[in-house]
Amino acid sequence: MGDAFGTRLRNWRIEKGLSIYAIAKATGISASNLVSIEKGRRPASDIVLEKLTQLDALAINYETLKGWQALDEYSGEAILEALKSLYTDPKDLHRIISEVLKELETGL
Repeated sequence: MGDAFGTRLRNWRIEKGLSIYAIAKATGISASNLVSIEKGRRPASDIVLEKLTQLDALAINYETLKGWQALDEYSGEAILEALKSLYTDPKDLHRIISEVLKELETGL
């Protein structure tokens, strides 16, 4: 549950130069809850995701966070099939898959 999400969130937080405690203080999310989310012991609720997006210093949007969660919840095959159904033009599909792969590389 949430291992990849937590890793991405932790890497993003560190990249932005923020500590767990700074995020906790600014958002009202407990530091222990944030640690549990980053370690994959607890999923981030929609309320937590919303609070994270409201922190300007973290500079992340809700859709990105939900996308990270989806990567934990669905297999790569399921995500690929969903993308294929949305992007029927092979050039568009290739572009989107390239963007997803780039995001995965920077998020881990």
